[in-house]
Amino acid sequence: MGGWRRTLPPQASRPATHRVNLALPTARPPLMSDIRSAALACRAATATLAQLDTEARNALLRAMADALDTQADPILAANARDIEAAQAHGTSGALLDRLRLDATGLAGVAAAVREVADMPDPVGQGLGEPAAGGDHFCRQGSPTARHPALPR
Repeated sequence: MGGWRRTLPPQASRPATHRVNLALPTARPPLMSDIRSAALACRAATATLAQLDTEARNALLRAMADALDTQADPILAANARDIEAAQAHGTSGALLDRLRLDATGLAGVAAAVREVADMPDPVGQGLGEPAAGGDHFCRQGSPTARHPALPR
C-alpha cells in the first residue's frame, strides 16, 4: 500500500497514455550498475504510473502480462543461465529454489498481473479517516502496492 501523504485536489488534466519500453535486456550478464540503473528507473516511473488514469494503467498491466507470455522462452533461458551462475558461485539450494522459474511459474506471474489489472483501482482512494482539526491527511493506495500472488 502507499504511504501517508497530504491529499490534494484532483489534477485538472492527467496524461492518458505513456510509452513503455517492454524490451528484454541484452544477452550479456547485467552489471550491478545496470541493476541499480533499472531500479532507479522503476522508482522514477512510479510517479508517472500514479498520473495515469485507470484504463491506461490496466492496459499497461495487460501489456506486461502479454509480454511475459510471448517472451517466455527467452525469460526462462535467462533464468536458467542465472541459476547456473548462482550455482557456480555457491548459492544455497534454498535460495536457488526461490530463484528458479519454470513455465508454470511464469504463467502464474502473468496471470497474477492480469488479476491485478482486473482489480478495483486503489490509486487515490483514501484508506483511512482524515485527521481531526481540518488537516486532510489519509493513507492512499499507490500503483506500487504488491499483489499477494506475485513472487517475493
